[in-house]
Amino acid sequence: AELSATIANGISEEYLEYVTNMQTGDLREVVHWFDEYVSEKGEELTKAQRKLQRFKQKHNILSLSYEDRQNLTAENRKSVNKELNKIRRTLSKKEALLEQIQDVRTTDASPAAIAGILKEESLDEAIARRNELQRQLATLRVEYLSKHPEVRKTQQQLTAIKENIEQDIESSIQTLKNRVQTLKKSERNLERRLATLNHDIFQLNELGVEYNQLK
Repeated sequence: AELSATIANGISEEYLEYVTNMQTGDLREVVHWFDEYVSEKGEELTKAQRKLQRFKQKHNILSLSYEDRQNLTAENRKSVNKELNKIRRTLSKKEALLEQIQDVRTTDASPAAIAGILKEESLDEAIARRNELQRQLATLRVEYLSKHPEVRKTQQQLTAIKENIEQDIESSIQTLKNRVQTLKKSERNLERRLATLNHDIFQLNELGVEYNQLK
């Protein structure tokens, strides 16, 4: 209580002195002091603005505000992370498909078994055509000898379509392998991009402390 009273009395005395000075003609000194004070603070403000400008130039945040750059980087990270997860899901499915084909080839090398995994319409149609030619050939061999024109013609057709099926299967498997490699490359690129964005966000968070102090 005594300290409060002392402070209050001090303020009152300064106020009374200020009023007395105003009344006794010291207004010019007050105005002069005020002008110097404003000038001093103006210089401090100018220095602070220049320092903030240099900070923005150094960290490339002139065209965008710090907040906008921070939000944009966060949005980019969200987008890249979403695309990376999508790539990983697709890659997982394709790799599982390749592994399934390899397993089938070790136990059942028939084109029909592999075609059942690939599930390609053109390959399914070729398998169906092959099966039909096999039935036709079996029927012809009951009626004709192996050198009969119809038997030979059907045999040639059957041989040709079997070769086409084998080629289509190999082509489809190679396309699948290429797709897996492309997905892996995309995955690596996105992982690097995500790492860069995470680093940028970390730096922006550190810069934010200094930036907020300069504002």
